[in-house]
Amino acid sequence: MRGAQASVIQQVSAWLDAGHAVWLCTVVRTFGSAPRPLGSMMAFCAGQGAVGSVSGGCIEEALFEDLASGTLLQRAARSKGPWRLRYGQSAEDQSRFSLPCGGQLHLILEHLTPDALQQQHFRELVSALQARRPIARDVCLFSGQTQLSPLPDKFQAAVQFTHNRVSISLSPSDQLLLVGMGEVTRYAAQFAEAVDFEVTVCDPRASYLALYPLHPVPVLHANPDRLIAEHFHDEHSAIITLSHDPRVDDLALMEALQTRAFFIGAMGSEQTSRARRDRLQQLGITPRQLAHLVAPVGLPIASKTPGEIALSAISQLTQVRNHLRRGSASGRIAEGYDDVCLLEALR
Repeated sequence: MRGAQASVIQQVSAWLDAGHAVWLCTVVRTFGSAPRPLGSMMAFCAGQGAVGSVSGGCIEEALFEDLASGTLLQRAARSKGPWRLRYGQSAEDQSRFSLPCGGQLHLILEHLTPDALQQQHFRELVSALQARRPIARDVCLFSGQTQLSPLPDKFQAAVQFTHNRVSISLSPSDQLLLVGMGEVTRYAAQFAEAVDFEVTVCDPRASYLALYPLHPVPVLHANPDRLIAEHFHDEHSAIITLSHDPRVDDLALMEALQTRAFFIGAMGSEQTSRARRDRLQQLGITPRQLAHLVAPVGLPIASKTPGEIALSAISQLTQVRNHLRRGSASGRIAEGYDDVCLLEALR
């Protein structure tokens, strides 16, 4: 698992299983310009290190100092449940932490002890994410008790509050299949990994595979249609064909357009893309299915070189992902949040 959330959960589970106590910090509310989206996580284990990020560096240093000093540990001993940390509410905070454009971050901080219940809880989380099952982690803000519940296989609001609980959605890693080896593929794999995609490259043409080594990205000698049917078919999957060979690209697209993949793109000119659509319809792809095809793939940046073409494609992929994840959920988070703050103030 190479996604940001999955990596944090996997490391927390490993630390707990090794007998270490862990601090888990989650972004649950943002105001203004925030450097990390809702649901972002960071874990800290004294003597072992940290994984993840909640601010991109704005507040981590101060948070690490507090966690390492034992100040928060003393507070945790007096409190059963997690508590909320707020950064950026005052002018002093803005100056100290350099949060951008008046932004605010509200974090939930949990102190996890390595007991059997916590260990089992995080093992189940790891198992669900490895099996690509979306799951919600519900935390009681008063008692700290947790439970897991399945989620529909689609993008969910990252954080939701109901009465005295917070529900944090955890999704499988976003995975990208690049079909066809080449210079554009080499750059696209690098760019996609940098923006948190789990990348796989496949090509049925054995002669192409050795031309552009991509370690550590897996490069498979395989037919793309079978690979898509077996592994790249859920709503956290994306597929881009880059071979420029209709025998390879069309084979992949015929299967991809029948899946729930959130992004399906194909490299090529406007003329090539029109011809591709005609072929796919002749092969039985319906107009409704064909509407999901992004071709030519890429944002219009007048790209010409392999690096520019790859950059435009991965930029468009990232744009679509961010719209699906954040645009639909941004207005739903506030519901229940103010009520929870009031209840916390009264207890």
